[in-house]
Amino acid sequence: MKKNKFLTFLFSLCPGVGHLYLALFKQGVELMILFFGVISLTFTLEITQLGFLLPIIWFYSMFDALNKCSMDYAEDSHLELFQFMDFDNIFSKSNTKYIGIGLVVLGVLSIINGLLPSVLRMFFANLDTYLFMKTFRTALLSLILIFAGIKLFKKAIYPTEKRDAL
Repeated sequence: MKKNKFLTFLFSLCPGVGHLYLALFKQGVELMILFFGVISLTFTLEITQLGFLLPIIWFYSMFDALNKCSMDYAEDSHLELFQFMDFDNIFSKSNTKYIGIGLVVLGVLSIINGLLPSVLRMFFANLDTYLFMKTFRTALLSLILIFAGIKLFKKAIYPTEKRDAL
């Protein structure tokens, strides 16, 4: 596996790319999805509290790539964070339960962080069209996340036969 440490360092400045350079494709793609997914959620749903994860993911990615660069052999397995997931069957019963819970939590956080302050401002100030549209977008995205999360969670809890009977 011995690769150039300086190039590994340069590539690892972007989370996941250092792992891709080391031919650890699963880990590299997972780190990129994690890092850019957190950025996307932070700005799209205005959940600024998720921003604290960015330096953690970035440092983990960099130091892990540099550590694996000095190893003779590193296995391209899934990240420890995702070990509980069954990647061969992404929509398995256990996965949909975790994904459902995650979507509901994101939806609720989005409502608390993005919608509630805007609604309170609209009631205590003059109605602003920009503020209304921003609030409507946040509410719609939040409700979609919560609805999708509940559907996935119910699918994981109730097998197909029992769900059809309900």
